[in-house]
Amino acid sequence: MRYLFRWISLMLLSFGFLLIVSSYSRAQDGDEAEYMGTRECTSCHREQGRDLEAYCEDADACHMNALLDASDKPELIVADFSQGDDVRTVQFPGEDEPRPFTAEDIQFAIGSKGAVQRFVVQDADDHYWVLPVEWNITAKQWQPYVLDTEWPAAGYDFGKNCVGCHVTGLNTDTMKWEEDGVACEACHGPGSIHLELADELGRNPSEDELAAVRSAIVRSPDAQTCGQCHSRGMHEDYHYPVAYHPGSDLSAAFDLVASDDAVYWWSEGFARQSNMQYNEWLTSAHASALTTMQTAEGAGTECLACHSSDYKSFQDMMAAYDEGEREGEPPAELTLEVAQHGITCTSCHNVHTETAARPAMLVTESYALCTTCHTDGEPSNGLHHPVQQMFEGQSIVEGIEGVPSSHYSNPSGPNCVTCHMPTVPVGDDTRASHTMQLVSPTSAELESQCVVCHEEQATGKAMQAFIEDTQNGTRTRLETVRAALQGDEPAWVNSALEFVEGDGSFGIHNFAYVDALLDAIEAELMKEEPNE
Repeated sequence: MRYLFRWISLMLLSFGFLLIVSSYSRAQDGDEAEYMGTRECTSCHREQGRDLEAYCEDADACHMNALLDASDKPELIVADFSQGDDVRTVQFPGEDEPRPFTAEDIQFAIGSKGAVQRFVVQDADDHYWVLPVEWNITAKQWQPYVLDTEWPAAGYDFGKNCVGCHVTGLNTDTMKWEEDGVACEACHGPGSIHLELADELGRNPSEDELAAVRSAIVRSPDAQTCGQCHSRGMHEDYHYPVAYHPGSDLSAAFDLVASDDAVYWWSEGFARQSNMQYNEWLTSAHASALTTMQTAEGAGTECLACHSSDYKSFQDMMAAYDEGEREGEPPAELTLEVAQHGITCTSCHNVHTETAARPAMLVTESYALCTTCHTDGEPSNGLHHPVQQMFEGQSIVEGIEGVPSSHYSNPSGPNCVTCHMPTVPVGDDTRASHTMQLVSPTSAELESQCVVCHEEQATGKAMQAFIEDTQNGTRTRLETVRAALQGDEPAWVNSALEFVEGDGSFGIHNFAYVDALLDAIEAELMKEEPNE
């Protein structure tokens, strides 16, 4: 009956839209609230529970599978112990001779799909160690996993280096945790107060009661929530933010690695270690999308659609009210003053409802996702970031036919993420960068996509020279044209100039089209004035 009553009460709360926009910044008090576990969360939020369970069954990687208790369910180990005895041979503390470790030695497995599966053992002192060998799921073979000069040693200390991002509700004093894997409360905060208040709701809760329930849990697009694990840094002698709770200030609990640390960064500013998406994102324009817009002349609430992740959360919430799934008084309209977050992780990623057709938890297909904002259209006024129109060669000026980019015309050609989220080496693997920057064709460390595709046509040095010449030439032509304007030119001239300038690539996205537009503008301005 307790679960039934709570289910009826929580129907009022609209399946997961649990925080009023004005309460986004409220940090949960981790000393007061306690962790309740996924079963308690999904007893009410059943739809989210079903979606997450289905995703974890289908996906290569799942937050819930960040740590699996293999001692309880040895079938979670996908490795083959009939091979690789030589690779698996280690010297266990307290034992006389080295030997190949077996499935019976393993306490926890990390991951069950994807690229590799790694393993954690427990020694006689109840200390956890990551084994120096991993199972390559793709190649179906054992391979070394090097974290230190020997095993066991500090680099393999699971408690100091890893556990904080593989469990929920960790107590570092006891090195015990509430739940294996990254579960609901790892992102939404400990839920005991939220649950208690929800249980106390009557049939006709007041606005204050509803607000209290919603503000007792964190539902925010704050990148820091993901950044608590998708980052590299230190908290005292731990490699994860021990004192962080969703909704609080990550920088107060965690010192990110320095941007000039060559152990963690390639010289061009790309991360060279895994799980550094947050470090990279902080260097991107996405991170400052809201603050730069808020100080821009002429900025309005309509700009939030592309400059703030709060916008989608607010729209989802209002849709729930419109559909009768959420009770109570709707919050005040989202404004520039109320919005708090720029383009964050949840602007592009959805951690609950994913399928194999949408890899990497993307909200939608990558090109459609990027061009949701990098396009000219509502709600902006005038030509504004018309990257899609430039890349696709859409006609924007009457009499000047659009010229599609050769990259766009090629069915197998590159799109936004090919160049702006280059795949770079991280540790023994590769990851898509989140700086949104391009790898230079002349890079001595990293592989440029320009070189990958055009190596038979030109050297990296020649390609870099082409890029610089194209952009410098375009800038010079734009400056010359702007200086020649008299104010009585046809309206299309300014539209074409705004189009080229608004695209921002200065010819790289579509040189042929830019050249045609500037040719037409220059020809118009060179017309002789009629004789009086």
